Amino acid sequence: MATTSLSHDRLEDAIAARLSALMPLGYEVKTLPDTEAELQRPAGFKPRVTVAYSGSNFGDGADSKNPAAHLTGAVAQTEFCTLDVVFEAQRLRGNRGYHEALRLAMRLLLGFKPIGWSKLMFRTNEFKNHADGVFVFHLVVTCYRFIMEATDDQGAPLNLDGTTGQPAEPLLTDANFTIAC
Repeated sequence: MATTSLSHDRLEDAIAARLSALMPLGYEVKTLPDTEAELQRPAGFKPRVTVAYSGSNFGDGADSKNPAAHLTGAVAQTEFCTLDVVFEAQRLRGNRGYHEALRLAMRLLLGFKPIGWSKLMFRTNEFKNHADGVFVFHLVVTCYRFIMEATDDQGAPLNLDGTTGQPAEPLLTDANFTIAC
């Protein structure tokens, strides 16, 4: 079993890195910035693709409200993660237009497997608005992973920080099971 960081920003980074193939074609690719000022469109605006983690559901199904109990006594769940890939473009068609960016992004993302996650799947693609001469669309992608608690026999986190006694960073276990028939 491999240990995987809980950090969703690493998932955003992996998807943005995959989409960086659009940059030589004149698109700006980034993850959602930390400040509003960084999100503003600069003068000479280039078409932009922004990747943003939007949330997760936990349980035994994407719509599950109650995770199932496991006989081992360990907490184990499936995390279903949703991300928005936001397209901003001044044109719909043609070179550096929305449709071109969407077509290329879908080719890059469908079936892409970020480390520690399942392959990416598409959920929806929606027009959001048109303002100040810019069209905005959201492609919603989803992936999942099976997570289990990472504790010792007394229930203490395996990655304790010696100075505070608190976890330095929560760890999850990425379990890949093979069942032989």
